[in-house]
Amino acid sequence: QTSPFGAISRYDTYMQKYGSKYHIDWYMLASLIYQESKFHPDVVGKGNTFGLMQFSPGTGHKFGVNASSSPEQQIEGGCRYLNRLRQILEKEGVHDSAQLVPMVLAAYNAGSGHLIDAIAIASEEEHLNPQVWEGGVKEALLLLGELAEFYGYHLLLKRYQQRLKTPVLGLFF
Repeated sequence: QTSPFGAISRYDTYMQKYGSKYHIDWYMLASLIYQESKFHPDVVGKGNTFGLMQFSPGTGHKFGVNASSSPEQQIEGGCRYLNRLRQILEKEGVHDSAQLVPMVLAAYNAGSGHLIDAIAIASEEEHLNPQVWEGGVKEALLLLGELAEFYGYHLLLKRYQQRLKTPVLGLFF
C-alpha cells in the first residue's frame, strides 16, 4: 500500500506494519517522523534526542530503543509509545478519536504528565472542556506553560495539588 502519490519514504512498510499493529494511522506516523527527523534514522537532536522519532534517552530506554536501533525498531518503539500515550489519555477520560489524535501528538512533544496536568486544569475551569483539544486541553496547556514560565518551574498540578492549596487564577496548586 502506498500513498496516492507513491512512496513517502523508504520506511513505508514499517510504518504500515506497526501503525496497523498499534492502531495508528500510518500517514500521521509518516508526518510525525518527517517532522521529527526528516526520515533520517541517525540524526541527534537537542537534549540528545535520537533517531527517526527523536526519542529522549529515557523514553527510548522504556520502549527498547537506543541510538543504534534499526529504523524498524525505532518505528515499532515509537508506535508502542504512541499507543501508550493513547492509553494514558483514555484513562483520563478522553475517548473520541478526533480528540485523541491532537492530544497524543501534544503528549508526544510535551510529555504525558503535562497533558494530564492540562486536563486537570481544564476540568477545574468552567470555560474549558477537559475532553476536547480545541476549547479545552490546548488552552489549558498554554495556560500551564504561561504559569510555569511565570513561576519559573514546572507545575505538577495533578500530582501535587494536595500538597499546596494556594489558589491562583481559580486553580489550586
